[in-house]
Amino acid sequence: MTDWWIRSGEPGDVPRLAAVERAADRLFPAGRLPPGDDPYPLDQLADACAAGLLFVAARQPARARDEIIGFGFCRIEGRRLHLVGLAVDPDHGRQGIGAALVRRAWAECRARALEGVTLTTFADLSWNGPFYARMGFSVLDEPALPTYLATALARERAAGMRDRVAMQWTSGVAPAPRLLAVRADITTLAVDAIVNAANSALGDGAGVNGAIQRAAGPALLMACHRLGGCATGDAKLTPGFRLPARAVIHAVGPVWQGGTHGEPALLAGCYRRAIGIAARDGLRSIAFPCISTGIYGYPFEAAARIAVGTVRAALPAGLVEEVIFCCFAEPDLAVYRALL
Repeated sequence: MTDWWIRSGEPGDVPRLAAVERAADRLFPAGRLPPGDDPYPLDQLADACAAGLLFVAARQPARARDEIIGFGFCRIEGRRLHLVGLAVDPDHGRQGIGAALVRRAWAECRARALEGVTLTTFADLSWNGPFYARMGFSVLDEPALPTYLATALARERAAGMRDRVAMQWTSGVAPAPRLLAVRADITTLAVDAIVNAANSALGDGAGVNGAIQRAAGPALLMACHRLGGCATGDAKLTPGFRLPARAVIHAVGPVWQGGTHGEPALLAGCYRRAIGIAARDGLRSIAFPCISTGIYGYPFEAAARIAVGTVRAALPAGLVEEVIFCCFAEPDLAVYRALL
């Protein structure tokens, strides 16, 4: 479980833009950039923010405002998304922040029906190469620099600065998230997160909840008690402890009361919130049980339609790569497979 998350910049968010600019100065100390390079001017950040193409990795220390520990911003050039800048605080390295920012660019690329992502580095900054290669980028033999960058390099040459050698990297759009249904014991799945059909007290219980509590061990219940309960339709996160899954997302589904007391919206909220938590915390694979269909009495087929529809709608804005709907019985599995 991480203590950081990815947020999109919002148009007109001047304080945040100023904070990102200060972070750029901090994340790119002297000597890491070629002479004369201005890391990320405020006007470029503002343009990206207005277009919904500024992504910020932030964490929130106790009793403090968000601390920016990484960011990426893009612009659209033709049919491709150009990743203009990507920076991660060295003090928070090896936490997957850079990879999460790249995946966020891929998700944006998918949402805008673009062909892929392109980025440009320089020979001076070739230390980035191994990371981009691991992320599936390949080097173009003949770089086709985007207009803004070609113009900037021309200005540098006109000013007598040394000529920088551009290296351009390209990738396609990351594969669309995979949705599948399986019949299994959810406590045995080796995914990043499993979802618990929890009660509002986040206490021990029967069914899926009891099975997860027993498999994870007593530390899970202690962690749940520290969360102070959870509202119906919401979800909260704990580590997975003894489970194969790294984390457990505890979602509180509604009790079925005939469908006239907001049950569909509350059930959809469970799935939407769980996907949001997974995306925020870099949990790339997640498994759901059939929330509220046990002792809470929600009609199974109606619940399954809400589950699949809500997850499909929530995924384009997130970073989750695989969603598993974990079923207990064969007839339940058949319902999900028909919906998928």
